[in-house]
Amino acid sequence: MTIEAKKMMCDYYHKGNFPMLVAHSDGWDIYAKAEKDENGSIYCAAIPTTPDRLPHGYGTIHHVSRMIMQGHLRPVIGNLHLAAA
Repeated sequence: MTIEAKKMMCDYYHKGNFPMLVAHSDGWDIYAKAEKDENGSIYCAAIPTTPDRLPHGYGTIHHVSRMIMQGHLRPVIGNLHLAAA
């Protein structure tokens, strides 16, 4: 991956663009956009908790919900409803 691509990922996938913490994984926090996009979806990003990783997209909030139900992610307290979605 080029340096420019890494910079673009860091410039887009950050807590300013994805302000709502919704779940945790080992080494990652999953954040969601505050608003739906034009298709009605809420997109998420995986923000690393360690400096040796790059942030990246994590699909929609529905994907996050499935990953919680399957035990791959832990919901943030207050977002336990995602586990039942």
